[in-house]
Amino acid sequence: MRIKLEDRLIDFSVKINTLILRLKNCLLANNLSKQIIRSSTSAALNYGEAQGAESRNDFIHKNSIVLKELRETEICLKILLRSQSAKYPSEAEDLINENRQLIAIFQKTINTLKSRNKWHLSIYHFVYCILNIVYCILQPSYPFGPETCGSGIIQCITNLP
Repeated sequence: MRIKLEDRLIDFSVKINTLILRLKNCLLANNLSKQIIRSSTSAALNYGEAQGAESRNDFIHKNSIVLKELRETEICLKILLRSQSAKYPSEAEDLINENRQLIAIFQKTINTLKSRNKWHLSIYHFVYCILNIVYCILQPSYPFGPETCGSGIIQCITNLP
């Protein structure tokens, strides 16, 4: 999956370059051509960076950058299409479609990773609360007295995500 997605991003960047080479010569197209090249290639390059992420949060962050760059690329494509700067509108429409598919993939990936992070945190917090309860039950001589132990457990449970 990783290699296939990487290849899609690279192919997408190359196809963007081909589209840019075929744009009509106008101020808008000249201005956007540099921007869309930067954003489309940045998506591929940042995806490569994400593969070497140092942590789960770093992986999520780098994939979020890919998503931002893809959204920027989509807006550039729409502007080029609506301004009739593309000599072959169907080529731009195909790229918009591919871009939307890539956006959907990265949005789903990021959402899934973020929801798993929350789930893991809530499980760890729950286990921590249970361990506190067991400790209080097994240690009647809790250092701060049973009332502190009970209030600590109540606070722990009420703070569950």
